[in-house]
Amino acid sequence: MAFHEEIARIADNKLIINFLKSINDQLIAQRGKVIWKHHDPEKLFEQLDEHRIMLDLILNGEAEKASQRMYNHIKESIEILLIEEK
Repeated sequence: MAFHEEIARIADNKLIINFLKSINDQLIAQRGKVIWKHHDPEKLFEQLDEHRIMLDLILNGEAEKASQRMYNHIKESIEILLIEEK
């Protein structure tokens, strides 16, 4: 959670900061489902790489690419949660 909050803070995106704080408990509970779905160590390393790539893009000033990566990352996480609900 800290990674996501720090990205929002760096972006000075108060809307996202407040949103993340308001759903923190729910995100922690849901993250367990996402992690369990990616219990395969290879999948977990892919997720870590995705975070690293997003951070590198941000640090290199490639906001548009970072934004697209973040969108895809969030979309994939939501899809995993929706599949888990079925």
